[in-house]
Amino acid sequence: MVWYEALRTPMTLWYAYHLAQGSEIPRPRGSTAVRIGPAGGRRVLLFGNGPCHGWGVRDHGLALAGNLAGELARRSRVGTEVDYVGDEIMNIASARSWLSAATSDSHDAAVVVIGVNDAVRLTPLAKWRQNLGRLLEDVRRALGADAPILVSGIQPPGTVSVYGGPLGRIANRHAERLNEVTEEVVGQHLGVHFMRLDGPEGHLSRIIGSPKMYNAWAMSIASELLVALAGLKDTRAGFDVRDYVSDDAAAVLALRDRIVQSLAGEADALAAAQAHFAEEDAVLLRQEILPVELDEEAWSGLGEVVRRAAASELGVFTALSGEARKRFGVSIATVTLVDGKKARYVGGEGGNMPTSVPLELTHCSHVVATDDVLVVPNSPRDPRFADNPMLDLTHVQYYAGVPLHSSTGQTIGSFCLMDGFAKSADHVDVADLKAFARRAEQELWKLEPGAAVG
Repeated sequence: MVWYEALRTPMTLWYAYHLAQGSEIPRPRGSTAVRIGPAGGRRVLLFGNGPCHGWGVRDHGLALAGNLAGELARRSRVGTEVDYVGDEIMNIASARSWLSAATSDSHDAAVVVIGVNDAVRLTPLAKWRQNLGRLLEDVRRALGADAPILVSGIQPPGTVSVYGGPLGRIANRHAERLNEVTEEVVGQHLGVHFMRLDGPEGHLSRIIGSPKMYNAWAMSIASELLVALAGLKDTRAGFDVRDYVSDDAAAVLALRDRIVQSLAGEADALAAAQAHFAEEDAVLLRQEILPVELDEEAWSGLGEVVRRAAASELGVFTALSGEARKRFGVSIATVTLVDGKKARYVGGEGGNMPTSVPLELTHCSHVVATDDVLVVPNSPRDPRFADNPMLDLTHVQYYAGVPLHSSTGQTIGSFCLMDGFAKSADHVDVADLKAFARRAEQELWKLEPGAAVG
């Protein structure tokens, strides 16, 4: 055991504190799928947290997903869709649940960027090795035998401003040890490639996130991924994009070069040709944020909820949750709606609430399954939740939830309360909590197709 591993508990609390403080930092709330260029091209799964999460920007088009799609499309001349799956509160222990809750559509490649919070929280090397190996097996099954998988190393956590100082240096050291294990595990899987991921360069290291920062990461990842897609073993400095594109795309680029060379002495004609090429590129590189994919059997009003959530138009639920927080003296109150294997949080007040999490990791799953009230005074001591990897990250101990129903009686989620401290079983007046749930239901019914607004 390395001496600093004795600091695991304070490091875990340090991370939880900064995660809670991050509620004011801009981050994407809408669709996690970005396409650059025409449909029918390459599809890439971007899986993980940290640099993937999009801290500092408002949509995934500006985050790593959009920048990676743009870099791949620009270099390969092929329309590219990048689908991001994950969240900052996902750790290596819960990663397989996030993957199983994702849409199962096929992808041509996967990029796995995970581990910043595991480095900060000093996840034991043995647990990291075991869980990473299982995750890569699941990703391989999801993609198929031939699709390349690129696994990035963990950026030095200390390059994130909030994780600086002495504790940040400890996290950096642990990240390097985790990276060594990652490289070993990757070497045991065919078609899986490892790359180092540096922290942001220069002044960017003091920024939580910016499009420029995500573009720099995307450029590095795209270079490695194009090599993997081409079936090559090593990257080459100063590679020519023609080495990594289809024959048709390479021919287009070669023709452009010949046209430019032939017009070298004709300024007007050269300018016109370059303007034409720029117009072609603008069409090829046009970005589209794809619609959120919902489960086919989800409640009929969920699509409208998701649309309004992305547009920050669900103030009524935010106000209701805020009122519940004060009424019951808890740190978090939220409406939770079921979307297939996911739970979507709507109008959550308190803490750094994710957009969605795997349903199987939530207390809400029990509320929906039983269609009954659930009160958990101390989750770590409850056998149903004691081994839930989310608790280790979020530190949610107390939970109280009441089922929510559609206008037709379908159980669609819960109105729930959460807190980082255990509480007595009678801390909440259940009748009062049910009254909040009924108010939430009435607002939800207004969002069902054909409902009268009022």
